[in-house]
Formats: sequence, structure tokens, C-alpha cells
Amino acid sequence: MRTRGMREIPTAFGLAKRSKPNSRDEAITEMARLKHEKARLEREMALWVQNEKRTEKHLQKVRDRLAMLEPIVANRPPEPVLKPELGADQTQAEATTEKWDTIKLEY
Repeated sequence: MRTRGMREIPTAFGLAKRSKPNSRDEAITEMARLKHEKARLEREMALWVQNEKRTEKHLQKVRDRLAMLEPIVANRPPEPVLKPELGADQTQAEATTEKWDTIKLEY
């Protein structure tokens, strides 16, 4: 059971607002107020839906990234890659253009 606050105590003013309007003018005024409130709530709902879609896309990207990283984390980290010794016939530029298949990670 939720706790009730001071705003939920029925007052003469609050009870009068919930009762049937006494005149046509009061009914028109209340109807206009309720139409504005309805429009405001519909705009707010549209923003929530838009934010929900954007959040879902971002969440899916995070899930995809986690799915990619989990197999990597499950294995032990790769061994450090030792730089090959340069031979007499190799230059520094040739040694750096060789293909590699591992990445050295430093923590």
C-alpha cells in the first residue's frame, strides 16, 4: 500500500472541481483546459516514444559491442608481440609495412 500525501487530502476546492459544472461557461472553460492538457500529454507521450526508440537503438549497439567483446574476454589476453630483428637487407620502413594479426594491449 502506498503512502498518501497532503496533496491527496480531499478539500472543498478539489471536490468542487470534480463535480458537474454549474453553468455552460464553466463547462466550456473546463473543456478548453482539458483539451490543452490532452494536447500537452500527447506531446509528452510522443517525446517518450521517440526517446524510447533512440534509447533502444543505443542499447542494441551496446549489446552488439558486448557480444563482440565477451569471447575476447573469455580467452586469456594475447601474448605481447615481439618486434622482429631487422636483417641487413631490410630497412625500418619495410619492417613496419609487414602484415600483423595480433595487437599488443597495454594496461
